[in-house]
Amino acid sequence: KRAAAVGQNLLWEFNNVNLSDPNQSLFIRFKYNVSVNPPDLHVYGRWVVGDYRQIRYGARIQTPFHYFDRKDLIRTFHEIEVLADAVAADGYLAVEFINVPLNNTVVIFPLADGLEVLYKADTFGANFLRAVILIMLRLIFLAVLGILASTFLSFPVAILLCLMIFSTAIVSGFVIESFEYISAELSGVYYYAVKPIIQLLPRFDRLNPSKFLVPARLLSWSLLARVAAIMICIKASLLLLLALLIFSYREIARIVV
Repeated sequence: KRAAAVGQNLLWEFNNVNLSDPNQSLFIRFKYNVSVNPPDLHVYGRWVVGDYRQIRYGARIQTPFHYFDRKDLIRTFHEIEVLADAVAADGYLAVEFINVPLNNTVVIFPLADGLEVLYKADTFGANFLRAVILIMLRLIFLAVLGILASTFLSFPVAILLCLMIFSTAIVSGFVIESFEYISAELSGVYYYAVKPIIQLLPRFDRLNPSKFLVPARLLSWSLLARVAAIMICIKASLLLLLALLIFSYREIARIVV
């Protein structure tokens, strides 16, 4: 958590804020927590948005600053609309919050979703297309996994194996984090036996398309390229090579009528 006592300030600095339209606005989305609840459950705050480097280094003011004095309800998301001219030419943007003396309490911003800078980066149609491609990449991995399972398992058992691996991949992040709390006696077994197997699985929990489509967050081409390189070119290719190796030792029957 990031906290500001009475009279103190917090500064967030962002890079690569590239707006597709210089005439559009961007939005600062934030949520307050407090150490002591105010009587009316509202927090006063002064916001300064702009290129903070101009103040830090005493440079000539070229990018304008925008000031906002607000009173907002705690533990609720709020948004501030800011003109695009607050962003520097190189994509730098700073957001400063000042905890004014009217509050008489410490203001806390959660690390996960305390403050975000939102702006239009692409269209919904293009983002939806990338989400479909992401689903296709997951299906390609599952198809290769099915080919591998069919080389040494019967049809029902191969289905169960694919379902088990798919279910594990969905919660693989939780599984990896849970092993951090195991006892020291079992840590050696986990490190040399279980951890390599879990790491070979794709992180489907991080690659859920709904995490991008529902909150309208950008699914970038660079993320898709990274997923294709790791999940398809490396992991799926290794599974396919293993399947070919197993097939090479199988006897092929020939039916003679």
